[in-house]
Amino acid sequence: MLGHGGNTNGFSSYLLLDLKDGIGQVIMTNQGVEEIYNDGMPELIFGKRPTASAETQKKFEPGYYQILRNFNQGPLSLYQLFPGNLLHMKKPSSERMDRSFWTIYKSGNGKTRIATMVSDFERVPDWEIWTKFGLIALAALSLVYALVNLLVRLALVLYRLAFGKVKSKQNRAWKWWHILTTAGVVTVACNLLLLLLSSNATDLSIISQWRYMVFAGLGLFLAGCAVYPLFSKAQKGLRKGRLFLTVLTSLSALAIVANILYWSLYQWWVI
Repeated sequence: MLGHGGNTNGFSSYLLLDLKDGIGQVIMTNQGVEEIYNDGMPELIFGKRPTASAETQKKFEPGYYQILRNFNQGPLSLYQLFPGNLLHMKKPSSERMDRSFWTIYKSGNGKTRIATMVSDFERVPDWEIWTKFGLIALAALSLVYALVNLLVRLALVLYRLAFGKVKSKQNRAWKWWHILTTAGVVTVACNLLLLLLSSNATDLSIISQWRYMVFAGLGLFLAGCAVYPLFSKAQKGLRKGRLFLTVLTSLSALAIVANILYWSLYQWWVI
């Protein structure tokens, strides 16, 4: 028995073929987004569908599974964290599996995979899940830190302009390094936001190479900013408070660079 529940905006088509008995069925219905309205209709002709055998179900391993019909490598791999692309299955019974035939096999890299009629699912080790969400959390903290720093600096500038306060004596090189690094972190977040917003458009601008060239350029810039204090004399003579800010700013830049590398956002040539 072969089949596929294809669906897209405006309509869905359901193809089911019984190669043994030489019969088939095609159902087309109107729909909204990816809501399929023809569930259960093929069973009226073919009867109840077979599911996995008891022996196969015993091989099921609970845990996190990622769907393999999407991009899980390259610059678009970040989308595997979107809802519906990463599933936590505790038992082999869900809306994706319990009404269709499925089986289990091992991939070339030794990971467990579940094959269904729509797409395969690959089990993701727990440590890999923690790595993915840990990096995202570090990037979020870096962004918050950068935004707070820029807002505080802007507030200080406005305060001095309003009340005619004299500027405090600061190391000019350290000051501009701090501003440019935090601005670079915010720019990466803005570019990512524009990328995610474009994913809802129909102009396919999400696969424009220039978007990922920007990530590559910002990654190099922030990598340089992160190590700048190690080779600069600007940090000499700084008080403990500013030394602490220097460490935090460098770590925030490193966190963003780590995310760009891990999610391959710099690989514009792959697009």
